[in-house]
Amino acid sequence: MKQYTEKDLIKSLKKIGIKKNSTVLIHSAIYTLGKMKFTNSNIIPEKIYSSVKKYLGPKGTIIVPAFFYDYSRKKRAFDLYKSPPDYSLGSLSKYTFKNKSFVRSKNPITSLAATGYLAKKICQESNSRPYGKDSAWDILTNFNAHILFLGTTLTESLTYIHYIEFLAGVPHMYLKKFNIPIKKNGKILEKEGLAYVRYLDFGIEPDISKFQADLERKKLLKKQRMGSGFVSGIKCKDALNFGIKKILLNTSYFLKREPSFRRNTYPLK
Repeated sequence: MKQYTEKDLIKSLKKIGIKKNSTVLIHSAIYTLGKMKFTNSNIIPEKIYSSVKKYLGPKGTIIVPAFFYDYSRKKRAFDLYKSPPDYSLGSLSKYTFKNKSFVRSKNPITSLAATGYLAKKICQESNSRPYGKDSAWDILTNFNAHILFLGTTLTESLTYIHYIEFLAGVPHMYLKKFNIPIKKNGKILEKEGLAYVRYLDFGIEPDISKFQADLERKKLLKKQRMGSGFVSGIKCKDALNFGIKKILLNTSYFLKREPSFRRNTYPLK
């Protein structure tokens, strides 16, 4: 596999439009980028984190996904500072959770962990709703954060589409209540939580590959080769505005096909 350096990483950030003092949500699959030159494999997440933090500067903010899927899958209580991010989120989320002093948002399924200048405003001052007004994702959008993909793609990783779907009111998603507590260091903050989920029936299959292709054609999603893979990025408001326009024309824009809703079942056709 090809190698890359810290300078290559910073150069890539600049080329896709990320500037100093930016707020950046990072989705990652670091292993696809190959080996970071002069760096042992086990400390690559640490090196990437420190390189990005140094580049962003004192007014920069780093955010990583910290979703706790066991809240819904295994009915486990969610504790902001004890419940680890799901393993599928990659080594950068794991590194941040284990090694950094972070602030975490309160919704178990859409939780974000943030460090830096705007961390408290985005996570601590947000409510526990998955999306919508004053959620962590809403505040993130108001600051027009960058969404950065390190070694992964928008198609594989963009959870932000659910924020877009929520605002657009798509018919294939709904809010589900879980009577499982949300805690902070053992103290109960709320006795229940909400998740924004798809209906299990009706042949609903997500597919946002066309969204990625459309964004690339419009030059809203910028991509740069690095090592054995790619680094890409887009601003929240660019993704939101473009996605809303597409969904208003076609509510199944983020799906493989239109759902097969049936009469006398909910949601009704």
